[in-house]
Amino acid sequence: MIKFTFATFKNRFIFHGFMKVRFFIFRIILYYAIFAGILTLIREIIKDIEDYKGDKLTNSNTFCIKYGINNAKKLSLILEIIIIVMISLFQYFQYSIFFSEFEYNMSLWGVNIIAIVFATFMQILMFLLLYKTYNAQSKREFNICSKICKIIIFFGITSIPIFTYIHLN
Repeated sequence: MIKFTFATFKNRFIFHGFMKVRFFIFRIILYYAIFAGILTLIREIIKDIEDYKGDKLTNSNTFCIKYGINNAKKLSLILEIIIIVMISLFQYFQYSIFFSEFEYNMSLWGVNIIAIVFATFMQILMFLLLYKTYNAQSKREFNICSKICKIIIFFGITSIPIFTYIHLN
């Protein structure tokens, strides 16, 4: 016969709460991993386009050489739009929580005015990258796109400790 006590229910409640927190942290890490992975892929495609002539001389087998500059550029633009949608979903989450009226004070990771401004800044950078990539024709212009991509990756990854610090204080 199994004996249930208050301590058993309390431990289950604590364990369940702990698992919820772990799942929330897992989702944050997964979201950032997808963000960083797609941005790195975008940057690599842009670098392939930038190095097209040199890769062609050395008979490299890159996406750009195999499918052409226009298709590589289209793939990069599609991936950039996916990142913009991801940031938009995060912004929707921020706005829906931040501007809702709860009866109690609720503190969630990444939901405060600094995080909202930060996400808006990232969105502006992504639209700049999208515009620059769409209009890029020369090696120099693709180099600028690559640098913008580096900046976006830096600020995106930097947001993790910033949001965590703000959430904990």
